[in-house]
Amino acid sequence: ISACLVGSEMCIRDRDWHDYDKIEKESRRIGPGEQGEPVSLTAEELELSKKILEENKHNGFVSDKIARDRAIQDTRPAECRRRSYLEDLPTVSVVIPFHNEILSTLTRTIHSVINRSPPKLLKEVILVNDHSDKKYCYGPLEDYIRDHFDVSKIKILVMPIRSGLMWARLAGARAASGDVLVFMDCHSKAKSYKLNLLSLKYKIYS
Repeated sequence: ISACLVGSEMCIRDRDWHDYDKIEKESRRIGPGEQGEPVSLTAEELELSKKILEENKHNGFVSDKIARDRAIQDTRPAECRRRSYLEDLPTVSVVIPFHNEILSTLTRTIHSVINRSPPKLLKEVILVNDHSDKKYCYGPLEDYIRDHFDVSKIKILVMPIRSGLMWARLAGARAASGDVLVFMDCHSKAKSYKLNLLSLKYKIYS
């Protein structure tokens, strides 16, 4: 799409937002959990993981064995992998509430958003700590973010009391400055260029 009206402020152009070098590098990565492959545990490791699994309802032991910035398969149809989007798209704030989330899982979610979103579109990632009682959800999390990310892109809010998912999301929404709000679970992963599609839908239907 490329259209301009002479003498008018209206101007619509498309843009290929893909970083093909990064996509190619991700597709070649191998290792535990890379490309969504399973992680194998020894009998001893399986026994060690049971307590963590019971406490967190997912296997944090396995999570710790997977790279924080692990690659996942690009499952988009072939025609979507080279699709152009509008050049002028709204910015996006991603809100991620969490409570006692395993550090490797939470930071992997952040990596997925940062690594698979065009910097121009991603206004910020807002982490809402719903009054966690695990120490690693405070200092160690802040240290990891400071060491691995552009801190100007990430905000951390701490709820004064345990408030639940919806109140945490609302707190994040109030703090957001992007044009579009996207809410993610703290143990989910962003797929390639999903923000482009969400931002485009907002622009079309708003």
